[in-house]
Amino acid sequence: MDEGQDYESAARTLDRLESSGDTMSAWRDRLQVAQVWLGRGDREKARMTVLEAISSFEDSIRLLLRDPERLDACDEPNVADLYATLARTYLASDGVTAAQADASFEAAERVRTLAAPAGLDGVTPELRLSWQNAAAEYSAVANRLLSELTRAAADADPGFSALDRLDGRLAELEHAIDTQDRGVLLRRTTPAPPARAADLRRHLADGTVLLEYLAVGDDVLAWAVSRDGIRPVHRTVPGRELTAMVRAHHAGCAAGAAPATRLSALLIDPFADLLRANGRVVVVPFGPLNLVPFHALRLDGAPLALTHVVSYASRAASLLERDGQPDPAAPAARPLVVGDPAFDPAARPGLRRLPGARVEAGAVAAALGVPAGDVLVDEAATEAAVAPRLERCDLLHVSSHGHLDELSPFASALVLAGSDELSVADITGLRFGTGLAVLTGCDTGRGNATLGGDVVGLTRALLRGGVDRAVVSLWPVDDAVAPVVMSRFYAGLGDGLAPAYALTAAQRAVYAMSAADLDAAYGALGGEPAGERRRRGLDLDPELRDDEDVPEALGGDAERYWAPFIVVD
Repeated sequence: MDEGQDYESAARTLDRLESSGDTMSAWRDRLQVAQVWLGRGDREKARMTVLEAISSFEDSIRLLLRDPERLDACDEPNVADLYATLARTYLASDGVTAAQADASFEAAERVRTLAAPAGLDGVTPELRLSWQNAAAEYSAVANRLLSELTRAAADADPGFSALDRLDGRLAELEHAIDTQDRGVLLRRTTPAPPARAADLRRHLADGTVLLEYLAVGDDVLAWAVSRDGIRPVHRTVPGRELTAMVRAHHAGCAAGAAPATRLSALLIDPFADLLRANGRVVVVPFGPLNLVPFHALRLDGAPLALTHVVSYASRAASLLERDGQPDPAAPAARPLVVGDPAFDPAARPGLRRLPGARVEAGAVAAALGVPAGDVLVDEAATEAAVAPRLERCDLLHVSSHGHLDELSPFASALVLAGSDELSVADITGLRFGTGLAVLTGCDTGRGNATLGGDVVGLTRALLRGGVDRAVVSLWPVDDAVAPVVMSRFYAGLGDGLAPAYALTAAQRAVYAMSAADLDAAYGALGGEPAGERRRRGLDLDPELRDDEDVPEALGGDAERYWAPFIVVD
């Protein structure tokens, strides 16, 4: 039976259900009905049906006042599929009008507004901070407890007690918030309107193209937006195949070098002519594509970053908030530099100290004019020292191990001295005045890919806390190479370059280096290039090392070295 016959059979089944009195009114059911109509080619009926499903779903999450609960509710593939299906109803195979292209793009943007509720402007900063932090901590404990319940021998009573205490604390804080601004928690759950395509085109800077992607199920939807218009592209790729392709490429980049012929053909080639005409690229990924280093994909046989300046954004609306200008300057009047914390080996048995992180912190401090005594390294890099300075700094640089908690995203953290750490729950609710945060630990940008396709991690916590931009890593960073990249990055900032331009210049410089050049550059910063190479966040059991099989040293043109860092708005 071919696909068309499958849809006809499904339509007959729906008719029988409706005849028997089943209204199929739940939003998941309405989504399935819409997909049947879309498969049969009735786009108008599919659109009407999926809009009903979206309205029902959005009404349901308006009752979820706590941000982590809203995030959990959105964390399933069917939610992203709602908006992908709406977008597809505008993309007819026989041609797309300009209005339809705009509408499809706005549908994709709509899904990105779900987990970004409005602020609490009528509430005191102290109360807002306490509530958001407590909600994040509640989510971290709840997710951890859920994972423990899968182990039969686990004693869950302490976890339930902690959850009860946090729930009571949240209820008290919510009552206080409602006292200060009646009904604000309910009002803020109404999703913000998506970015309008016409507004985005009008505000985009000359020479800029925005590439937005929505990968859901077997559908890969993409839009290229420039001042001249929007070009939508719809490709069908089995979801498992796409995920395997992305993960293989990501692993290849982390291990050394990974040609990205298939990914480049899928994600870059449809917009090659627009990219050749525009040198500034903003990428808005989704789902498994959050792992893709788009700047390392090939255009005309060369990595995109060699010819373009590339940055990333969680939603296109962030450009509108800057009047279409992706590259404001990064102030550094009050920098905070943290590096190589002296963590407790007993508490972190899988980690080792990072001599390169200390070298990096020193180089960054020198570039920013930070006195050596004000740099938080070694035993000084405690939570008690770092946390009070976070909201006061305008530039934050942390060179340390980081870890992701796949089971509890709000527990993902940066490692500090002793047994201290700076977790997503700790950061959530802070109001930063920070123009730029640079996290050079292991996988600081990757976050935890949720079922619905979004990413929860340190990057999101920083950006939602008011940080303008973040520089983070997509895979574990070599301890002796990160200082070389960062020294050139801060040299670019010192020359007046915006962060995306400064990072691109640093990446191109490292790309051109040989292995000997990299060692020499690290040595010039005060490092010991002959020392053992370490990767931040990784450790290798000595029994697994093969000292007789020493791989050839990689040059700077290996993605592992030049491409891990990205700028995220």
